[in-house]
Order: sequence, then C-alpha cells, then structure tokens
Amino acid sequence: MSAESTSLATEPELGPPPQPPRAAPQKRPPPRATLRRRLRWVHARLVFLGLWLARISPLWFWCGPFARLLARCAPPQLRRTASQQLEQVFGAELEEPARRKIQRSMFSHQARVLREIAQLRRSDARYVERMVTPEPDFIERIAALRQLGKGVIVVTPHFGNYELMPAWFSRVLGARVSVIAKRILNPWVDTALIEMRARFDVATIYQEESPRKLLRFLSEGGLVGILPDADLIRMQGIFVRFLGRDAWTTTGPANLSIVSGAPIAPAFLTWNGSAYRLSLGEPIFPDRRAPREEEIRRITEAWSQTFENAIRATPDHWVWIHARWKTTEERLLQRREKKRLGFAKLPQPASDDEPRARDAQRV
Repeated sequence: MSAESTSLATEPELGPPPQPPRAAPQKRPPPRATLRRRLRWVHARLVFLGLWLARISPLWFWCGPFARLLARCAPPQLRRTASQQLEQVFGAELEEPARRKIQRSMFSHQARVLREIAQLRRSDARYVERMVTPEPDFIERIAALRQLGKGVIVVTPHFGNYELMPAWFSRVLGARVSVIAKRILNPWVDTALIEMRARFDVATIYQEESPRKLLRFLSEGGLVGILPDADLIRMQGIFVRFLGRDAWTTTGPANLSIVSGAPIAPAFLTWNGSAYRLSLGEPIFPDRRAPREEEIRRITEAWSQTFENAIRATPDHWVWIHARWKTTEERLLQRREKKRLGFAKLPQPASDDEPRARDAQRV
C-alpha cells in the first residue's frame, strides 16, 4: 500500500460544519411601552409641524389671530392656573379686566417666542444679533465678571425668549456657554432642543448629571445658564418670599456659586417692539467665609428679588401658566413622611459636612 493511501486511511473523517450559535431571542417591549413611544412620536411630529407653520406664517397672523385662538383654546387647567396666580399676586393692585389683559398678552408673547424658536432652529448668528440688543454697558459689565477667572453663573427666569440668551453669549460675545436643562420626556423633542443649542455652540447639561462637570466648566472661565424660577420639589431648596408669597426655590445656583466662587449675574430679555433688550441685574458675589446656610439664603433671596422686580415691571413676559406656588409646607411634610416610609425621594438640605462635589448637586 502506498504512502498516499495510508495517509488517507488514517485521516479522521470530518463531520458537518459547525452551525453558528443562534442569537438569543430579543424580548419584545411591553405593549404599554410601545404605545407610549408611538404617542410620543406622534406628539413630536405635531410639535415639529407647529414649528414649521410658525416659521412660514406672517408675524401679524401668528401674534394676532393665532395668539387669540391660543388664549381661548389653551387647556382649562393652564388658563385657570394663570388666572389664579395673577389674582393672588396683583389682586390688590389691579382689577380683573387688567389681569385678563396681562393673561392675553402673555399668550401673545408666548406665540411670538414659539415663532422665534422656529426661526432659531434654521438661522445663524446674524439672526441672534438682529434679535438681541444689549444695554450700552452690558458687554463691559459682563467682561469685568469674566476677568475674575471664576466663570459666571447667568440666571434668568422663564421670561422673554430665554433660548436666545445663550446663543447670543456664545456667537456674539464669543464665550463658552453651557445651560442646565431638565430632560424632556419626549426624546425627539429633547434631541431637537439639544441640536438647536449646539447649532450655536451651546452645550446642554442635564440636571441629574454630575456637578463636577459644572465646576470644571466654570474653572475654565465658562458661562453657565440656569432657569431657577420653577417649583421643583425634588430639588434641594428653601422657602423664600417671591411676589409676595412663600415659594419653594432651588438652592442650586447659591450652592454652585459658593463652591466655585463664581458670581451670579441675573440677566433679562425684554421685548421693545422690534428686538429684545438684554439687561444685567446687580451681580451677586458669594462670601465663602460666611455661615453656609445663611449665605445660601442670602444669595437665593437676592436673585429672587431681581426676578420679582423684572416680572412686576413686565408681567406679560413671565410664564404664569406654571404653578409656581404648588409646593407648600404641608406638601413638603407629606413628602418627608413618604420618604421616611420609603415611598418617595426627598432632597436633603445641604450641610457643612457634605463633600464639596455634592454641594452643587441637583443645580
């Protein structure tokens, strides 16, 4: 027998080729989650359709007939909240017809802001520069704050078109800007807002992200924008007087200012008929040698007072449909009781023995 036949005889027989492992079957999302996602997609399509209509509609129509329709067709809960809060704040100063006029002007102003945001999504720095006119000494005052080397914390209420402000700081002033924002449940709308800000080199930092990112950004001389006038019971806060009533107010800006040493600069955009006037309130400087809790209260009350002055001067610029005084002492006590029983998360007040990085948490 030849060597070739011997090698063939001793070679083991090969079996069938091994089959690739089957992929594990993917779990299907529950029907309720799928339906919720589809509804959010439909909601996002409607939002984008509304923005497109706002962008192509003439200004006289959008801020005239459409604004009146918006004021009449808004959800009853929103109209009721605005009416009640206007009465609680201005009830002793203004008659009911004057308060109704403020409410109608607010809806008209919000319609104009919606149209401007639709324009902002497709515009560049020239549009921002045309829409925002700073006060004569604004640039010099903000430059003096930036020269301190600690960064600047810019706080503004839900007043005017607050989305124009970071775009102006970034593209016109040439500053590095980040804004602290609440994550929107609709992912398509949330992504659209982030992309709109990124169009003007404005970064978005979510409220639940690490405060170290904010501290590092401020130490590099950046500007951080915050909208701290909302009632957020899950955030660390205290009760301060705001528009004549005790309001649960976040202590995030005060904590961030004390930890970083950055001053707080209240800024406002007020419509003058053709553009927004950008004004700067009195800067608030932290005293890091003062008792911590007293300094937090002083800073929080200081910027809250500047907000109140601006809202009283131009009340139709503020979003009265937000339930600003929803959190009360009783509701807070109920939440603490639920926290004790393990049913809810309650923000704990900042204390001196907490690490530095946690002092600015939940800004």
